[in-house]
Amino acid sequence: MKKNFPLIILLILLLISSFISFKFYSDNQKILEKNRLLREENKEIKRKREELLKENESLSEQLDEMERRWQGIQQELARIEKERNEWKEKYEELYKEKKALEEKLAKAFETKKEEKEVKPQEKEVTPTSSYWEEVIKERAELKAQTENLKKRLLDLQQKLSQLSEQNKEITLKIDSLEKKKEELEENLEYKERVIQILSKELVNEKERRKDLEEQLAKLREDNMQLKQELMLVNKEKGKLEKELKKAEEEKTELARKISNIEKVLKEKTFLFNQLKEELTKTLKEKVEEKVELPPIVVKPEKETVSKKTTEKIFPVPTKKLEGSILAVNKKEKFVIIDLGENNGVSKGMMFSVYRGDSLIGTIEVIETRKEISAADIKEVKGGYFFKEGDRIVSQ
Repeated sequence: MKKNFPLIILLILLLISSFISFKFYSDNQKILEKNRLLREENKEIKRKREELLKENESLSEQLDEMERRWQGIQQELARIEKERNEWKEKYEELYKEKKALEEKLAKAFETKKEEKEVKPQEKEVTPTSSYWEEVIKERAELKAQTENLKKRLLDLQQKLSQLSEQNKEITLKIDSLEKKKEELEENLEYKERVIQILSKELVNEKERRKDLEEQLAKLREDNMQLKQELMLVNKEKGKLEKELKKAEEEKTELARKISNIEKVLKEKTFLFNQLKEELTKTLKEKVEEKVELPPIVVKPEKETVSKKTTEKIFPVPTKKLEGSILAVNKKEKFVIIDLGENNGVSKGMMFSVYRGDSLIGTIEVIETRKEISAADIKEVKGGYFFKEGDRIVSQ
């Protein structure tokens, strides 16, 4: 499990980085699509705004043209009104002249009648032909003048009727122009309201676009940070891959060592079984209290030895030996340790048994082999009992 832990961490980091990258990519694509749609909508709004501005300019030009035409019509109307007033004054003057001529003519007839009545009393004179010629001539002139005045009156009446008709037409045109002007003003107000609404929407759109650009910049910063983190993760991944490779090499090395240890354990198990049999025999011999004395061997003087010369002599270790318990026999109260003659262990050596940093008891070596030894349990602290893996240190 410990060996697979770096691989699990690497897989988790890879999954997290891939999930973050995918989420960022999907969010970025959504924002780009939204930004594209907003740009298209902004272009459409700008196009509509330009069209409305052009239409507003054309309407303004039409309104200016109509105002100019209205001013021209007003001037023409004023001119016609002025001309009408002048003709009216002329008509009144002619009418007064006519009245004056009629009065004058009537007075002339009356004076002539009076002269006719008076003259016969003074002297009876018959009117001459020259007198009647003058009277007829004056009368013809007065008739001609009256006819001229009538013609001028008729012309003036015709012109007045024409002017009144033109005035009516102009009034109708003015009314229609005023209606058009009102319609154009209403349309212009509507267009101005639409332009204001579009301007507000455009401002809001610009603000939204600014917010989106800020979000995009923030996402880019996050993307840069994520890329940096991804680079760090990749570096960490490379390190972990190297460590994993090293761990696999160590694993193969450990497997090789384990196979070697298994072989050694098999050998030690075989030796342990032999040692166990021998210990069992030794214990049985102790129970039966059979003691065999070693034979006394007489040697030359130079080779005088004590009674223990029959036993093998091993060098006394100069430093403390450390090992561990391989097996425990609770019934017979002895243990097997992983130290033997090759490590300098001899019969009678005492070892302290530790579990962690705590001293839990002592043992005494009773049998030795090349790589393992057997030891009697001498002392165990209360609440403890020896088990495999406990550490031993020579006393």
